Amino acid sequence: MTPEEGQRLYKQAETRYNEALRLKRSAETQLATATADRTRATNQKTQDSSTKTNLEKRLKDLNDIITSLTGSGSSAVPTQITSANSKAKTADERYRAAFSCKDVSVASVETAFRTKGVEEDMNSSTALQACRTEKTRITNEINRLDGEIRRLSANIDQLNTSVRTYQTRVNQYSSDMTTYQRQMNTYSMYRYI
Repeated sequence: MTPEEGQRLYKQAETRYNEALRLKRSAETQLATATADRTRATNQKTQDSSTKTNLEKRLKDLNDIITSLTGSGSSAVPTQITSANSKAKTADERYRAAFSCKDVSVASVETAFRTKGVEEDMNSSTALQACRTEKTRITNEINRLDGEIRRLSANIDQLNTSVRTYQTRVNQYSSDMTTYQRQMNTYSMYRYI
């Protein structure tokens, strides 16, 4: 091999080495960016999932309250009100029957002790409407979080692919640099000719 040919091969290996180094640094920067983006997306997904879980618990509690205020069953408020009003009516009938004089006006026990239904009582009705409004708001927020979690999951999958790609490139450029460094070492005696 002539000195000129050795010098040309050395310069060629050096150029390739520098290009591989530049590409490796670029891939490392892209890898760091993709890794940071993936970490942020993963953290956001975790936070959104936690928020969704908390909202689902609140929604269940609201549903229990609404069911209690509007539903049926022995512990439901309407059932308890109906029972109380029925007892007041029975007490009123017994109270009126106790008076034998028909001309005497007797106050109504039923009217005095009648309990308003949830929809009839302004405070209860307002509270029920507030619960229904909050239920709608929470349901909408859960739906929004579901969409956001799906979007983040897709983004994380894409970022995982990018991270693997950039890591493969970094490894390949490192391998190329080692090869070009060996070539430079082989032709180093022709470097300054």
